[in-house]
Amino acid sequence: MPLFEKQKNTINRFAPGTASAFSAIKHDSKGGFNKKYFLAGICILALYLVHLIFGIQWTWLTALQHNAVYKQGTGFLLFSVVAYQYWLAFSRHRVSAAVKKRRIQAHKWFGVVIMLLLFIHSVSLGHAYQSLLLIIFVSNCVVGLFNIETMKLNRSSYFVWVVIHVTLANVTIAMALYHIYITYQFS
Repeated sequence: MPLFEKQKNTINRFAPGTASAFSAIKHDSKGGFNKKYFLAGICILALYLVHLIFGIQWTWLTALQHNAVYKQGTGFLLFSVVAYQYWLAFSRHRVSAAVKKRRIQAHKWFGVVIMLLLFIHSVSLGHAYQSLLLIIFVSNCVVGLFNIETMKLNRSSYFVWVVIHVTLANVTIAMALYHIYITYQFS
């Protein structure tokens, strides 16, 4: 068995669907790199980081975030989009190449939207586990932005990227569930 075939089988065994996702993006014949979601994501990320680092405040947004109904509503919306992201990620298997490509693009765009929703939900780092949740959440968004399309990853690097992205996503979900539990338990 040639080395390439062995590597392809290893990728399929450890991360089902990754090689097909790799092929669907890598061999895109209609223009390649879609810069719009990447640029939008970088702009939102920069806005959020500037806000956190320099302490710039939008009083109207801060006032909204002190409203319990607003926090619950934006939190529910944020968690719903995260759940939709999981659906997009896992529903790409056993579908046509065209559907798979659309779902990959939707996953990327919703990853950008999620950063905006996070900003709308919380403009501060919070305390203790909330800071860690925010850092892991934003880190996963950054990893998502710097994907196979933007970084020109080879198969083995793509496999490592998928492991990092999925691990951060799972830790984010676990911490978000803990956050929801703590929020409703002690409020």
